[in-house]
Amino acid sequence: MSFPIDVEEKERIGQRILGDIFICPKVAKEVAKEVHTTLEDELTLYTIHATLHLLGYDDIKISEKKCMRKKEQTALQSLKHVRSHGTI
Repeated sequence: MSFPIDVEEKERIGQRILGDIFICPKVAKEVAKEVHTTLEDELTLYTIHATLHLLGYDDIKISEKKCMRKKEQTALQSLKHVRSHGTI
């Protein structure tokens, strides 16, 4: 779950706080087992998904869902590459 901070800071340059992300490890563990993945991979996916929501992406409409899934996969592939090679 992600909870954005209500303050809009369009003009701000630099670091900002997007909001909070809450993940239930118990659910992630159960889902990871069901979909035959690791807990680490499932938690990573949840973190990416929630971060995309905080960045303004949604997954209600089919077209939005496709866009989010593509961005999730891109982020996951980038992280796997970093883990393997130490750089993007």
